This record gives sequence, structure tokens and C-alpha cells, in this order.
Amino acid sequence: GQVALAFVMLIGAGLMFTSLRQALSVDPGFEPEGVLTGFVSLPQARYPDGVAQRQFWDGLLEGIRNTPGVAQAAITSQLPFSGNNSNSVITPEGYVPPPGESLLSPYQNTVSPDYFAAMGIELLEGRAFLGSDGPDDLRVIIIDEWLANRYWPDESPLGQRMIYGAIAGMEDIPEEAFHTIVGVVGPVKQRDLTQPDGEHTGSYYFPVAQRPLSFGTVVARTESGDASSVTGDVRAVLGNLDGELPFFGVATMEDRIDESLLQRRVPLILLSVFAAVALFLAMVGIYGALAYSVNQRRREIGIRMAMGSAPAEVFRTVVRQGLRVTALGLVAGAIAAVLLTRLIQTLLFGVGATDPTVMLSVAGILAVVGLAACVVPARRATTVNPVDALGK
Repeated sequence: GQVALAFVMLIGAGLMFTSLRQALSVDPGFEPEGVLTGFVSLPQARYPDGVAQRQFWDGLLEGIRNTPGVAQAAITSQLPFSGNNSNSVITPEGYVPPPGESLLSPYQNTVSPDYFAAMGIELLEGRAFLGSDGPDDLRVIIIDEWLANRYWPDESPLGQRMIYGAIAGMEDIPEEAFHTIVGVVGPVKQRDLTQPDGEHTGSYYFPVAQRPLSFGTVVARTESGDASSVTGDVRAVLGNLDGELPFFGVATMEDRIDESLLQRRVPLILLSVFAAVALFLAMVGIYGALAYSVNQRRREIGIRMAMGSAPAEVFRTVVRQGLRVTALGLVAGAIAAVLLTRLIQTLLFGVGATDPTVMLSVAGILAVVGLAACVVPARRATTVNPVDALGK
């Protein structure tokens, strides 16, 4: 029973460990190393309109860029893995959805020109936003590769227009609802590394100069890779612009990704602790049972040795007894694991509940532990003195 319980616990821990390793190997669509992030909120009383808001963000980003150790600085309305997400319907100009198709609501984001460079998001086609994409210029937009393939699978989307704030086919769509596509970037994981690709609905980006922000997230990429090293400098730049504004929710992108995996780490830690305890109990149980058996069979062992049995044969006999118990526990544990590990299927990623590699690895570990637990009682059996045993 102890071996079977240890098998189930170890299978659970092994599956969770493999799942976490698979999740960490997923490409989030950006380069999180060396990126510091934090939130800034502009009060309406002091920043009542787009002009004041644009001036503030321009001054803040200029100050951060001039900070020693900062390679890139940007502002965004929606940061991946921050819990601050926004989805809005957007459609291509002239697009007529097939019957029964629901309107897509991709992730919507507003960013400054250097955002893609600061986050390490790949520009696949066209250009990033420019400082010349001002409020009075052509309204532009950048979409991700998923949206490009969704609406223009066989052609480039550059120069095409998308409608935001209205639905294609409506009458009297205002001109400001049309946005010309100037670039295509790689898809980005927004909430969870393990989100299936089939659940992704695309992302699109507006330039901050054309859609002023009262709340934004600062993104600063460092030259050294130590994101937290510039936290004080960013706070100082912000304080010089407006001493009443806090720089809050500060975290590196690596920390934000780690936090998103918390629901996978906690079960892994718990299962690992339980598995370690169960493995120890199984080892102690096998050892204790065999030690007791050897003590009870001293007379029998003495007779065998007196009749010519070699110590090696006695050793093998005791070990076989222990391994037989271990094997029965492994069979019972495997059956229980197949039934019980399905309960954690929803927590797994990139690995099945009955993954053969994990099963065989755990079985191998338990077999080795079982064998190790057999060695001491088996060696003790070979030291039985036939004269003493028969005398008793």
C-alpha cells in the first residue's frame, strides 16, 4: 500500500513538473529578460485632455531614455501578463462575415513608437509607429500575424483599412473609424503561456499619439539585463515631472510570467512534498517488513546455510521477497494512477495523464528505492550463524 501510494504521488509530481517545464519552453512572443514595467495613472484634474496627456508621456519617455542603463522605453495601455486586458471588435473594410460567424473581439492596445523594440516583439512586415503618426495625420494601426492570416491569408494586409468603433456594412461610418494597416507583428501571449493557439483571437495596436492615455504602463528595457536596477531612476524621472504621481505595480516581465504560472507551481510543490513523504514511508516500510521477516526466519535461514546454501543465495532470496512486494505495489499504484491522475488533467500542459515517460521514470525510481531498502536486511540474513540459529 505504501509503494502504491508513493507511485501515485510521484506520478502526480512528475506530471506537474513536466507540465511546468513544457509551459516554460513556450515562446511568449516577446523577450522578457531585462524589462522593467510599472503603472502610472494621470488624474483628470491636472491632465484633462489629449494634449496634456501626450506632453506628459513624451516628457516621461524622454527622461527614461536618457537614463544610464536604459536601452529602450515605451508606454502601453495593455501589458501582457499584467491582468490589464482589453478586447474590442474590429473588422476589415468591406468584410462580410459568413452566415453564423461571430464578430471577432481581439486584444486592443495603444502603444508608443518604441514599444515593439522595448518588448522585443518581432516586426514581421511593414513598419512600427513613428513620431510623425500624430493626431492630425492618417490614422494607422498595426495588427498581429494571427489577424493578418485570418483576414488576408493570401496577400499582404499593408495598406488595407480596418474599421474600429463601427461595424462594416453600416451606413455613414465616420472617417475617423478607418485605420490603415502599416505593420504586422508576431503574436503575443497575453494572459497565459499555456493558452491554446486555437483560443487566440489576435491583437491590434494604435499609436498613443492618436489615442491619448490617462493610464499607462511604462516599459523600460535595460542594457545590462538587470531590470530592477533602474527602478529608482525611473521613479526619479517621474518625480521630476510630477512629484504627486506614484510609480506603482512595479515588476519585471520575468516576474509577471512567473506569477502567471503560480497555479501550476503550487500543486507541483504540494505533490512533491507528499511524494517525498510517501517515498520515504515506502522505503522504511519495505525495510521494516524485510528486517522483521529475516528476524522471524533466522532458524530457517540457519538450516539453509547449514545444508550448504551459499550467502549469495540467501541474499538473493531475501531481495526477491522485497522486490516482489515492490512489484505488487507498482502494479497497484499504476492502476490507481491511471484512474486518479485524470483528475489533474486540466492542470496539465503538453503532457498526457498517462505519459509513458513519466510512468516508466517513476517506476524506475521506486524499483531502485525498493532494491536499496532490501539490501540491508538481505546482508543481515547472510551473517546468520547456523549454530546460533539452530541453538535457538
